[in-house]
Amino acid sequence: MRFAERVHIESIPRHVAGAIYEAHHSYMDDVPRTNLVHHGLCYQDQLLGAIT
Repeated sequence: MRFAERVHIESIPRHVAGAIYEAHHSYMDDVPRTNLVHHGLCYQDQLLGAIT
């Protein structure tokens, strides 16, 4: 099975995307929360990251 066949995008709750975003940008004092639509990048049905 190819990598591309194991990856998918799905909608995720805002608080989940926010937690991922904050962890990724932990070097910043203040992380803006202005995005309205949040999607998760999943590999083999495991959430790997957020696309906001």
